[in-house]
Parts: sequence; structure tokens; C-alpha cells
Amino acid sequence: MTLPSVAASPRVTFHACLHDDGEALWLQFEGGTGGVSPEMVRLVRGGAVLETRPCIPMPAGRKSHARPDGDSTVWVVLRVPEDMVRAIEADEGRDYGAEALVDGTWIPVDVQDSGCRFGMKQPRDRARPDGRSCGRGAGT
Repeated sequence: MTLPSVAASPRVTFHACLHDDGEALWLQFEGGTGGVSPEMVRLVRGGAVLETRPCIPMPAGRKSHARPDGDSTVWVVLRVPEDMVRAIEADEGRDYGAEALVDGTWIPVDVQDSGCRFGMKQPRDRARPDGRSCGRGAGT
């Protein structure tokens, strides 16, 4: 299987929450705009694809807990390796990344950590910038 190449630009922003269901860790991404509507999102490390999932349209009026402004058009939940979580929490996640499929091309994702850690102890230095609690929103 040949994957489409990753374009140098444009980029898309997704806001992320980390969830622990007791058996696995999950990253919930919420993003997209009226002009950029990703079809899929994948996690990558050093050029290798770790997980790929289709995006789900965000229902109008649905409460968002990953995105402070609540203005997402799509969301997706991907299983995340524990070493990736440790790297993110230590601010050493440079080997990891995310890409979104938009109009047949994989483009880089700018991941904005919302600070939401549903089902986990939330590190004090990663509190939500808007002061809200995580709660349940799209997909959770």
C-alpha cells in the first residue's frame, strides 16, 4: 500500500485531550475549520505510522472539552503508546507527530495540548489554560 506524501504546508490545528480507560491510553483530537475538514488523522514516530483513524463530524452545538473555543468541525480518538505519553508529559515529544488527510494529501498537524486528562491524575503544570474542568464532551 502506498500512502500519499506529506505536503510541506498548509497545516491544521487539533486540540488534544488524554484519556485513560484503565486498559489503554487515548488521545482525543478536536479540530478542523469550515475551510479545512480532515478526513483522517494518524500518529507518527520517526516516519513510522503508529495509528490511523477516520475523523467524525462534530455535531452542531456539541460541547467540546478538548478545544477551549468549542469551534471544532471534526474529532477523532487514537490509541497512544505509553512511551509517547511519557514523552509528551516530559515535553520531549519531538519524535512524535500527527498528520491529517485533507483532500488526498497528508498534512502536518499542530497539536495544542488542552491540559485535559480524563481518568488520570492531572499534572499541576498542565492545568487547562481556561480553568475549566475536563468533563465529557464529543465521543467520551
